[in-house]
Amino acid sequence: MDNVIVIFVDSVFSDCIGKGRTKVSSTPFVDSLMNNSIFMPNVFSFGPYTNAATKGLFCSAPTLDDYGYYFGINTVKDSHYKIFKDNGYETYSFYYPYYIISNETIKSIDHTVYSGGFVYSAIWRGQFEYYKKIKEHRELTKDEIKLLDKFVCLLFDCWETYYKKIIEEPESRILIDYLIDLNKIEKSLKKLEEEQRKFDLDHNKYIAGILEEEMSHPLADVDCIEREKYADNDFLRKVYSSNRDRFRKIQKVNKWSNILNNRVSGRYVLSSIKSFFETGNKDHLRYFYNIYCCLNAPNKMIKDSLNGVWQEMPSARTQIRKGIEILKKRELTNKPFYMLFHVLDAHERISYFSYDSNDLTLVSEEIKDAEEFASKNKKHFKGNIVYQLSLHYIDACISELFHYLSESGLDKNTTVMIVADHGSSYTYFPIRKNVVNNYHRENYNIPALIWNRNLPKNILNGYYMSSDLYKTLYATCGMKSDYRHIKGIDAMEYPNGRDYVISEYMGPGCPDMLTKEVWLSIRNKEYLLAFKCHLNEQMSISKLVEAYDLKNDPLEMRNIASFINLKDTTVSAMYNIIKERFDEICANRDSFINTIDEIII
Repeated sequence: MDNVIVIFVDSVFSDCIGKGRTKVSSTPFVDSLMNNSIFMPNVFSFGPYTNAATKGLFCSAPTLDDYGYYFGINTVKDSHYKIFKDNGYETYSFYYPYYIISNETIKSIDHTVYSGGFVYSAIWRGQFEYYKKIKEHRELTKDEIKLLDKFVCLLFDCWETYYKKIIEEPESRILIDYLIDLNKIEKSLKKLEEEQRKFDLDHNKYIAGILEEEMSHPLADVDCIEREKYADNDFLRKVYSSNRDRFRKIQKVNKWSNILNNRVSGRYVLSSIKSFFETGNKDHLRYFYNIYCCLNAPNKMIKDSLNGVWQEMPSARTQIRKGIEILKKRELTNKPFYMLFHVLDAHERISYFSYDSNDLTLVSEEIKDAEEFASKNKKHFKGNIVYQLSLHYIDACISELFHYLSESGLDKNTTVMIVADHGSSYTYFPIRKNVVNNYHRENYNIPALIWNRNLPKNILNGYYMSSDLYKTLYATCGMKSDYRHIKGIDAMEYPNGRDYVISEYMGPGCPDMLTKEVWLSIRNKEYLLAFKCHLNEQMSISKLVEAYDLKNDPLEMRNIASFINLKDTTVSAMYNIIKERFDEICANRDSFINTIDEIII
């Protein structure tokens, strides 16, 4: 069996790779891989957030199965780690620890490489704050308490494992060793174990304390790794000072290319002003802020980088180089390996150089390359040039990995998948009022490439879902795939793709499936139909909130939900598919809640 490397690049909109947005390709090296690959430019994620999107991607199942992504990937028995482990692979995973992976799931990861600290504030905002607000109006139900109890058990389980691995396994901390004081880690572990003892004495009392004390709770003071240290401000100032002219040129290209090419919607301008004067809510002026962000993206990146927390994990260059170090030290064995990277440079806090390096020469070369790329594309570009530069930077990092594979001979028996979890609205073309929480294609349409030197060129332009990608990867590697939880399809068996794709997630915030509404959409070549419906209500066509005619409005600028022909055979067929899926989600949720005490996470 082949070795497998997956490079998971967070937040990539398919249109932005290659020459989709630029005169000169943003990703020349990845382009070169297509001659020996399965390339799918029209894959759609289930949601616009990492937690929602990765549940479907990594588990080859719809995102809202098995109580959705409330417990991460831990409620699905056959995660990607387990499938590779069961097939005889040695598994490596680079990931940040507050992307919660339980001890049960960690059993399938032979080598954990952490890329950050355990950020309790992310857990508070993502889960606990939601229940705090509920408690201001009513008491929590028995089912809500059961869910919270299970989640807190998982939290302690994951967090303590993180500290123990950092103390006991030097390999787990190679990305963040310069941030770590082991004495502080040991003290943090003791504090955390003391908090668990309090929790074990009275679960309900402890959970009530978490909600009541908010960020004053002792758990908020446990972690001892400061996120803002990923990028050193003194080093960044040297970078900006010594490359001042290059940064100015990049800003100039971005500003004038957008003034010339990126049309501002008069309809959005008028509706934003009208809504603001009617409500006084400044959120309605977000469209104007997005225009500003688009025109000033390069300068904004510099300002953001020097203002508090900028990056949440090491750069792509650092991760790739550490991965290469691990492979160089790996003992010769007949056992194949599976290695997963998670690269964040194209995420909301976009960057295009190795910000965690102290090598000014390296970084200056990266910025020189960025300035040259921007200059080649001036007048032929619209959107956020910084985003394109981040993809260009990641492409160069991937090239470095492939150079090692070729040099070491590993390319002869290694399959590589390059994939995103979801798309990105921070490309700023088109400029919209709502950046993330929408149904538009840029947030869902991702590219996927599976490379092997023995593969012929396969460009599959049909629609696929992210749940199809690992199923295709398993088949490409000759692995058995008769796992009952896998619901994806092998793209090579369906070269024309799917007739439609579905998105499903719980909207922003805590993915609570008891009382929140589910956000569902269905897309084919003709229409995009989007629905919102509480899981305790009946789905009906009246739940349609947005609709777009994709043939006449490919940028999805004009919502026709209020006057679309609901009796149109295509529209009614699409609605019936959504209703059927909604009913499945409800039944699956109820089954999960009824058996939650028996579920091992």
